[in-house]
Amino acid sequence: MSARKSPSSPALTSKALFHGVDHLVVRVNAARPLFEVFSATLGLPVTWPLEQASFATFGWIGLGNANLEIWADAKNADLPEHCPLPLIHGIALAPQRMKSAIAALEEKGVPMKPPRVYRSRNDEGTLQTNFTNVVLPGVSGPTCEVFLCAWDRDAAIVPWQAGTSTTRRRETERAALEAVNGGLLGVTGLRRITIATPDHPTLAGEWHKIRGSYKQPTQLVPDVDVDVVVGEQHVVSSIDLEVRDLAAARDFLADKGLLAERTDDTVMLSPEATGGLAIRLVAPTPAEDKPAAKPAAKPGAKKSAKKY
Repeated sequence: MSARKSPSSPALTSKALFHGVDHLVVRVNAARPLFEVFSATLGLPVTWPLEQASFATFGWIGLGNANLEIWADAKNADLPEHCPLPLIHGIALAPQRMKSAIAALEEKGVPMKPPRVYRSRNDEGTLQTNFTNVVLPGVSGPTCEVFLCAWDRDAAIVPWQAGTSTTRRRETERAALEAVNGGLLGVTGLRRITIATPDHPTLAGEWHKIRGSYKQPTQLVPDVDVDVVVGEQHVVSSIDLEVRDLAAARDFLADKGLLAERTDDTVMLSPEATGGLAIRLVAPTPAEDKPAAKPAAKPGAKKSAKKY
């Protein structure tokens, strides 16, 4: 008889369940102004060109290890009445394998809604699965939704090449950021998501089921932390972007009039530039705290970034 794995066993940690953060959904009243701040003003790569549909205007900005989905909904019917925008409304986690992730989270006691499949017709007129979402209600609320998001390899709506796996797409997105040297700020990736809540013990406990640790902040995935703090509302209160050189990033923002606050170890972008989003820049994580790096490329190997 084999012993049942404990929820904190290595095989069931969030690090083993997820590729990482797929994207953060940033709800705005108008998509283009914020999209252009990130793409044109800050020089970050566009991983999903701005698209206008009957239901929303949206596009993705690449952060290397995640994406910012700038989303201007036509109705905002899913948000509370008079909800102020902009708002980081969604945290999409990319599972290594959806079925395995669901099974592991069930064993951990994580509440989940039934999988919801989103389909549309491809160029041949065939109904094609685009992606499947599984909402995690224990860590979600009206203004903060956390969900698993698994893209189908043959999704009809995506800007990347058909047949592209999530692993390959994420490699391409990292290469896109590296190709522009992290943009004008030298961004190396999303580092932390800070979530405020009036009921800290409950929300922290629900995140513990997923992460397997009560430490605050702690790693959700190897390169992104989640920090649960006390606040008036359950909402993503800020995100941290790691930059290669914090002093250089600070000088750039100051020169452009985009600097709001600064300390010895963080820099805050001006709310006028971000529309009110709290976005901090932080210095690189000490090497001893980072996950093990992948083996270096062979000498002479060329690095190429696929364009979307």
